[in-house]
Amino acid sequence: KAREWYEKAAEAGNARAAWKLGDLLQPYASEQAHDWYQKAAAGGELHAALRLGDYYRDSDPDKARTYYQAAASLREPEARYKLAEILRTSDPAAARSWYRKAALEGYDQTDSAAKAAETLGNIYRHGENVAKNLTEAYSWYSRAATIPAEMALATMYENGEGVEADPVRARQHYRRAIENYEYSSAELTASDKIAVALAYQKHADLADADTPAEERKADYRQSLRFGNDAAIDKLRALGEPADDINRLLDERKNTTTP
Repeated sequence: KAREWYEKAAEAGNARAAWKLGDLLQPYASEQAHDWYQKAAAGGELHAALRLGDYYRDSDPDKARTYYQAAASLREPEARYKLAEILRTSDPAAARSWYRKAALEGYDQTDSAAKAAETLGNIYRHGENVAKNLTEAYSWYSRAATIPAEMALATMYENGEGVEADPVRARQHYRRAIENYEYSSAELTASDKIAVALAYQKHADLADADTPAEERKADYRQSLRFGNDAAIDKLRALGEPADDINRLLDERKNTTTP
């Protein structure tokens, strides 16, 4: 029913309706969606320009860049982040500027804003086409609060990278990476799954001497469930029975998610 009314409005020249119609059609009729996005963009609907940037991102990066540049005036993190992504190699300075705008615009911590902040952290931490600046990296990672950002902060504290080495702070950030997973409804990416597996292991590794063995074993079990076989030796060292370890491995084999 929504499609019917959007189509009537779009055919009458309403650009916003054309954009909404494109979104409804996109999952199962991408070419029809593309046509409506073009009509919407021609009518001044910049959200449609953002969708057209996505459409051309792989096949025609220059055209995608043009659409993303138009959409960036929406002052929405998604458009600014995607423009930065497409500029990252060809124009690093401009990319950093757009990442910054996306990160700072996202006061509500949208996914794109968080990703932009995380990317800036990576750029400054590794000196990607800019002077290495660990203080700047720390600041952006702290703003991002994503799983990879928390892992980066944990590693920095564990290794004394740009900050004074502090295993307690490192452990806190590994715990935050785990909580990011536990409280999120989003599906884990493959890289996030690997990160969470390591976070569980590190959270146990860095526990102080007063931490009960059972608490550490619980972390190692979770690490193993996420695919980290290094946790097997950790569990053995804490006296976990071989049968219990094998049961975890069987459980992991028969499930697609932890």
